[in-house]
Amino acid sequence: MKPETAIEISDRLSGQVGAETVRAVLAALESTPEYKSLVADARRKECFWTSDGDDSPWEGSCGVAWMFIDGGPEENQMAYCPQCGGKLTAQTYDEVASEDAAIDAARAE
Repeated sequence: MKPETAIEISDRLSGQVGAETVRAVLAALESTPEYKSLVADARRKECFWTSDGDDSPWEGSCGVAWMFIDGGPEENQMAYCPQCGGKLTAQTYDEVASEDAAIDAARAE
């Protein structure tokens, strides 16, 4: 039997409402090959976030800008970018600059 597509599942469940229906739709969508492929693609991607400091927004390599009330992505348990779904890797500009300086110093030797 061929698996249903997300659209076929949505059409089959249309007209029903409530939390049970929402859970059923989500479970059905998560079992589709399309969904599994999207999740696998997102897990392979990485999104690099940088920030000037505490009062500056974090900017992702995918173009997202995100502001935290307190802390940064790590302190707020963000593991994936909310825009592109890539695995989130965060560094402040100071950390990036010191890594760049170390690389430049190693090259100069």
